[in-house]
Amino acid sequence: MTSTRTLYGIREFELTEAECAEAVAIATEAAERHGDCNSPDFLDSIPTYTRRMPGRLTGFMDDLRHDDHAVAAVIRGGWHDGLDGIRTPADWREARAAKAGQVQDFLVALYGAMLGEVFSWHGQQEGSLVHDLMPTFADRGEQLGSGSETALLWHTEDAFHPCRADFVLLYSVRAKEDATSTLAWLHEGALGAETVAALKESKYVFKPDTSYTDYDTFDNRPVPLLSGDADVPHLRADSVYYEPPEGERERAALASLFTALEGSVVEVRMFSGDTLVLNNRRVVHGRSEFEAKYDGTDRWVKRVNVAHSLDRSRAYRCCADSRIVHLAPREDHEPGSPECDRTRFRTPAS
Repeated sequence: MTSTRTLYGIREFELTEAECAEAVAIATEAAERHGDCNSPDFLDSIPTYTRRMPGRLTGFMDDLRHDDHAVAAVIRGGWHDGLDGIRTPADWREARAAKAGQVQDFLVALYGAMLGEVFSWHGQQEGSLVHDLMPTFADRGEQLGSGSETALLWHTEDAFHPCRADFVLLYSVRAKEDATSTLAWLHEGALGAETVAALKESKYVFKPDTSYTDYDTFDNRPVPLLSGDADVPHLRADSVYYEPPEGERERAALASLFTALEGSVVEVRMFSGDTLVLNNRRVVHGRSEFEAKYDGTDRWVKRVNVAHSLDRSRAYRCCADSRIVHLAPREDHEPGSPECDRTRFRTPAS
């Protein structure tokens, strides 16, 4: 059996049972030693753990990191016994308080660190590195990861921000048959030269969604939707959280972009233990609607953001050592000071 294959243009990797056990054992060791994946002690120790991850997986992730034409990848074969006894929490606050799926927090964080630098947003889930996404009754009709009754429409993750992730990882703690991931991307030649030229101009405005407690601190400015190579460009788009452009040329270009993306949507079926890796510069993603029961058996995904480098977000972090990104530029603070973001996550290693 080959380790990689193509699925609708999406790369796929199959862990062996032994490789899965090895990766879970490393994540379990890290969880027992550090207690919380937000701990600076763990974040500083990430390279010592990633170097021990299964060799085939390391090679695949390294190749994926440098494959600018790959839109996404699925890591299969990640189911393990530890997933059986976990019940889906009522919301992310309960998950954090109970340390639900703690080993899986460390596992997806290490997967992400094999692709680059993991980071978090100050205003999302209290700055936690790994986000817990499960349906909540209050958000059932919202365009959020906690929604369920309506399809989550396609979008670039955090399209509005200059420090948005290069990769986004979605780890399925509990997958459900009626909830599928949807992906779309621009195929070569999908847009005409004039449309591409219009979309490369800084004429388009996004807005953050309300999952950010600090959403009102962001200074919205017009940005381009495409950049880089004309045939297979880098893309950022959002079908919900944007402001319609004023110019007729820009509106026509945006309509062409939406038509091209909506015509390329594919569904990806995920299973418990699988990880979906999104190239956030090339692909937009969403999710089908599904039935939520709110009884501990619902769909549960853990998400982590990855940047090729933290240099791009330096002005938005309180110090060079922090991995927490603010929506607005941040005043520098001495690492370890009470104002430093790392301080509130300081948990001593056991």
